[in-house]
Amino acid sequence: MNDAAAIMEHGKTSLPEALNMGIGLLSIYKNSDAFKNTQRAVDREENYRVAVLNYLGALIKVAAGRR
Repeated sequence: MNDAAAIMEHGKTSLPEALNMGIGLLSIYKNSDAFKNTQRAVDREENYRVAVLNYLGALIKVAAGRR
């Protein structure tokens, strides 16, 4: 299921499409540079979202303290 989740996120595919891909294709993809590059991009995007949410949380605390 982890392989299917990776394909869904990296390839922007649906779960049925990811499950229909052969196991061999999944293992080849997970060992490729394309997978590593896409994983880095996914990680950067996730880190950016976490940073934005943390910043917004800090702003809300400051605004709440001023009331």
